Amino acid sequence: MRTILIFLCAFFFCVNTQAAQFNYSGTVTQIITNSSSYGANTDWFSISSFTNPTGFGNCKTPNIRIRDDLKGQRMYKALLAAELTGKSIVVYIDDSVTDANGWCYALLIVNAPS
Repeated sequence: MRTILIFLCAFFFCVNTQAAQFNYSGTVTQIITNSSSYGANTDWFSISSFTNPTGFGNCKTPNIRIRDDLKGQRMYKALLAAELTGKSIVVYIDDSVTDANGWCYALLIVNAPS
């Protein structure tokens, strides 16, 4: 009986702590590329509609991280093209996918329809 009670408590705790997914559309306002010789070795960006992170779940900053892998490189290129042309993008994030400082990672970047 005790085992069942512990299982049920753990199950209901997990059900209530689901992460939230968000998407934001807007124009790229900045892209930052930082080398390890000047702080963290990380890239991030901001978009015009993502300005107040307190209303966006666990994201602690309006800056959105780009992963340091092949997918991140493709995202960086899409962001750069959107910034240079002034086109809007849609960014998908999940507030459970953050770095140690609470910065959310971009999961998907889509060119917004014209």
